[in-house]
Parts: sequence; structure tokens; C-alpha cells
Amino acid sequence: MVEIKKARISIIVEDRTLQDYIVLILMGEDYDVKAYSTQSEALTNLEKEPPPDVIISVFHAPNINGFDICKVLRKNFLFRYTPIIFILEDTDSLNKAKLIYAGADDYLERSMLEEELLLKIKLSLSRGGREKNINPLTMLPGQSNLLQEIQKRIDEKAL
Repeated sequence: MVEIKKARISIIVEDRTLQDYIVLILMGEDYDVKAYSTQSEALTNLEKEPPPDVIISVFHAPNINGFDICKVLRKNFLFRYTPIIFILEDTDSLNKAKLIYAGADDYLERSMLEEELLLKIKLSLSRGGREKNINPLTMLPGQSNLLQEIQKRIDEKAL
């Protein structure tokens, strides 16, 4: 039987109350969560370990700048395809556009955090899984898909 690993999520949130709230929600969904309070702490530690499955960060705080986070992470090939979701305080369309052009994959408005946090994470994980599992040369399903299909057929005794 194939073992399913916990999705790893890193969050970069300076506001301790918000950080604790997000961590509790994610841990309640059985995600492996690492929390950072500053951009420098996050970037230093993220580069020392394998990339998480998703990164969630506030867009702007005294010690956090979303543009800089994207700039640094997207230069590193290991983080090029790691989904980054930012939490925005305002609903300014210009900031949303700037964020996406800077390299973010998605955003959440802080006012909608409770309703959409888990949805955005599940969508990012789903998209990321599909993209990682495509052979870049042939654009056919990758090894992981093939192994899943073989296991399914073995389990169904349809081989």
C-alpha cells in the first residue's frame, strides 16, 4: 500500500494572533506546519530544508515584504514551482495584479481568511501535484501516476 505523506506548509506571519490562528486551522487538518515571524527568518530556514508543499505569507508587515519573498524564492530553482499564497489586508486590484506578476500563485483577503484558507491550500496542492507529475519531455503522465495506476489495478486484481 502506498503511504500518503502529510503536506508541509510554511507560514510567514508576523502577527502572533493571526499566526496561531492559521497554525491551529492547518494542524487541525493534519498538515505539517512551520511558522516564521519574519521574512529573514523564513528565507534563511526555507533554504536549509526541502521546499514545503505550500507557502502562505502576509503580503506586507513591518518585517515582511511579499515582493521580496517572491523575488528571492523564485530565483531558487527548488522553489520555482512551490505555490505561494499571500494574505492581503486590502482589496485593491492593483496590489493583487502586482502580486501575481511578482510570482505569487494566489492570494487571500484577510476578511475571507476563515472561509477560504483551506480551499486555497487544497487547490494549490492539487494543482501542484498535477504539475509535478507530468514528464517535461513527453508531457505524458509521470512515474507517480503510473505507479498509482499499477497499484490500483493490483488492488482490483485487474492486471
